[in-house]
Amino acid sequence: MSTAQQPDVPLTPQAREVLAWLEAEGYRPTVDPDGDLRIVMFGRRYLITQRADDSSHYVLAAQCIHRFDEEGRDQAMQLAQEVSMGTKVVKCMVPDAFVSVIAEGRYAEPAHFVAVLDQLLGAVDYGVRAYRDGLHEHAARQAAADLIRKAQERN
Repeated sequence: MSTAQQPDVPLTPQAREVLAWLEAEGYRPTVDPDGDLRIVMFGRRYLITQRADDSSHYVLAAQCIHRFDEEGRDQAMQLAQEVSMGTKVVKCMVPDAFVSVIAEGRYAEPAHFVAVLDQLLGAVDYGVRAYRDGLHEHAARQAAADLIRKAQERN
């Protein structure tokens, strides 16, 4: 069992199996106070959630991929919706002043989840790239619109 686990942390049996598998593979997962697994892979932080009230439901999330202020909320929400609809595999969530990308599914056994973990990671990473590409496109469009407006003001 992970040395990162606190004795009073509520881990589901399924989460314990995933934790053991991650450690056996050489990763260094930690367990947060809610019993969720946190792991850093390929330079990105991920959260693996497995709920106690639904033993087959797993969520893999790349959290806080983009932070925004109140002025950026509409853009963040719109882009999250576009990426969610466009990828059809992941969801962009905007729970507060940040955006997360998640992939979720139902797996009968923890072994089924870990068998597709690489594919889930790829899907989440694709969603993160799609979101960030959308941010860059929006910034480029905004910069072009600002240049056109300034040129028109000069004339």
